[in-house]
Amino acid sequence: MAHLVGASLSIPGSAWSPPQEENTEAQVVYHVRATRGYPAGRVRILCNDGTDVWWDVTKLPEEWITTMPNQAPVTPTAQTPSRTARRSAAAAPAAATAATPGTTGRPRASSRGRRPSRAATDGYDSSGVLLSDGEGAAAAAAPVTGSRSARSRSRSRSTAKAATPLAAATMSPAAPVVSLGKGGASGVAPLDTGVLSGDEPPATGVRQRGRQRKSLRFAPGTISPGGVAAAVSASPGGAAAFGAAHDSAAAPMSPLMSPRAADAYGDISAGLEAYEMEEAAAKGFSSEPPPLHWTRRVRSAALIVLVTLPALYYFKVLQGGPGGCSAAQWKAPLASVWATANGGGLASLLSADFWCALGYQQPLLAVNLVFFLNIDVLFWIISLLQGSTWLIDPFWQIAPMMIGLFYQFHPLAVTHPLRSRLAMGLLWIWAVRMTHSYFRREEWQVGAREDWRYARMAQRYGRRSAMWALVSFFAVGVTQQLMLVGITLPLLAIHTSPAPWNPVWDTLIFLVAAAGIMTSLTADNQLRVFMLENQKRRSAGLDPVLLLDTGLWRYSRHPNFFGEQLWWWALGGWALLLGQPWMLVGAAFNSLCFFPITWMTEARMLERSERRPFYQYYQSTTSMWVPWPPKASA
Repeated sequence: MAHLVGASLSIPGSAWSPPQEENTEAQVVYHVRATRGYPAGRVRILCNDGTDVWWDVTKLPEEWITTMPNQAPVTPTAQTPSRTARRSAAAAPAAATAATPGTTGRPRASSRGRRPSRAATDGYDSSGVLLSDGEGAAAAAAPVTGSRSARSRSRSRSTAKAATPLAAATMSPAAPVVSLGKGGASGVAPLDTGVLSGDEPPATGVRQRGRQRKSLRFAPGTISPGGVAAAVSASPGGAAAFGAAHDSAAAPMSPLMSPRAADAYGDISAGLEAYEMEEAAAKGFSSEPPPLHWTRRVRSAALIVLVTLPALYYFKVLQGGPGGCSAAQWKAPLASVWATANGGGLASLLSADFWCALGYQQPLLAVNLVFFLNIDVLFWIISLLQGSTWLIDPFWQIAPMMIGLFYQFHPLAVTHPLRSRLAMGLLWIWAVRMTHSYFRREEWQVGAREDWRYARMAQRYGRRSAMWALVSFFAVGVTQQLMLVGITLPLLAIHTSPAPWNPVWDTLIFLVAAAGIMTSLTADNQLRVFMLENQKRRSAGLDPVLLLDTGLWRYSRHPNFFGEQLWWWALGGWALLLGQPWMLVGAAFNSLCFFPITWMTEARMLERSERRPFYQYYQSTTSMWVPWPPKASA
């Protein structure tokens, strides 16, 4: 890539971490040949503000290059290439259209006496897809198998991939590359840059010390545009076959994509989304999150604790005692407190008298108001600042547990002890199961990514747009409140009624609720085993299984969804038994929300053409939710 030396660049602010407000003007001053970790090599970039960085050529889009140096092709120096590079050079006339320059042998010592890295250090997997409660991960376990053997050999021998359209041009003065304009991969066009070489004479560059440095890492979730050229050259039939193999109109974006990166790369749509799907397939459509540094893990865990403190503090104060609400505050007329505290109106929200009277006299209204302020508003502000809605995911387990404890230990709580203990015991089991499932899916870390559905919505509206700010407030906040507060309404009925234990109906409700939790647990574990087995098959060079249709998944396409719904409807059975049938509205609303979730999940399963006929047959023979014997189909 020595032809890049001297090129002028305009690096968008979204490419830096943390993102910058303005573009950065820079110049390429040096180039290092390809290694295993950097198949196209790296370039040294000196920015106008004094920042001196090394940059992976695979992540240097053509649109950043403002001017190219007017120089003749540079002849190789006397540097000794690796054995693989020499063999590749000897075989170049016969494999000019399939080979990619690079080195696969033992890494050479760098100019500073250190060996180059064997792996790229970005730490981000553009194929990371967050799956709701394990569902949809069956899609993650089904990669494209047409070129599996080639990819397997590539991984086992650490064969370097083509990096950028500029790298693809090293084989010939008119090597075909994909044109990446605003329309994405628009076809094949020659790039007349002259014959290039994997080993180029170094250019002179002075490393700037004592200056502020930007991170080498790209904005999370971005991919190399040049990978499209590599995918085209590796695909039988070239660009046409590559496009046919990835005919999805809605390729998944990475949930890790930051708002600035999404805006910067959103216009490279067709080709890059197709290539991202190919990369995801090559990696087994991995749903593994990117590894986070321990400092970020600590910050995310600390944030989860901090955002719960307002609700916990209110719960403690409401219990009374030293520093808590007094009997006079509990029993003060709520209407008069609202009219007089702190001048009345919204200003009364800053009064302890109002919160004591509200929590004591209207526990359901207090739960909704605390949820709105503590989760809807606070989480929304945090999501806009962080550019991610990840925080709502762990609170799907935490919020119902906190609401249940609020009802159970309310000063006016009255209940049958056995019914209360069984209901709260099941809620604890559900919360522990969901929390374990969440952390297991996230590789025991938090804050790495957000739900893929919210990521797609953010991509559709533009994460930095005012429309997404408005939509996210209702879709991520208010909707969650309606679901989480709604499905926990039966717990309020349980702790406000001393009705005696009914040996038949109470026992039946308990057994059905426990069966729902166990169904979800079993389905998730079967899916987990399926994914692990496919990982072993890929490691052994075998084709992965495209579809999970055994165990509970033989009788239902979404048995974990069914188990989740069964648990909440059974819990609602206690509200019906205690004379509060209106409280079933929460379970009904939750089920209505699961219909579009199911449709979105199945649409993702059908996006990959090689899996589509299998899953369509699976849809025609297998029940969507309720487990039922599969029916015959032509």
